[in-house]
Amino acid sequence: MTTPSPTLPPLPTWKDLYDRTESFWTAPLQALLGSDSYLAAAGVLREQSLTQHQLTREALEAYWAALRLPSMADHARLAGQVVQLERKVEALHDQLDGLTEHLVALRAALAAHPAEEVERASRKKASADA
Repeated sequence: MTTPSPTLPPLPTWKDLYDRTESFWTAPLQALLGSDSYLAAAGVLREQSLTQHQLTREALEAYWAALRLPSMADHARLAGQVVQLERKVEALHDQLDGLTEHLVALRAALAAHPAEEVERASRKKASADA
């Protein structure tokens, strides 16, 4: 009959494995990431990635144009125009609110003194006619 092997607690075992792996790889990776050759390679990779991204974007825009569909730039331009239009409408709305308030005040003044206003208007007309 065989005796069962003792099992190790999982958490301390994993922590020990992690610590040993980290200590093993830290120095070589720091040396690699700090080297001039790595920095040069990373720069080349970045430039290639940006170039590929630009080429893909241009190809996609040409594809949308060939299909006569709006591109992302068209949508962005249209969104900007909509925002500008909303601002102009808001400004007109504010102006109309101001004019409405002014007209309400004038009506209230005329309603309070209708005879005086009619008299004043007739005097102005008479002096203009003379």
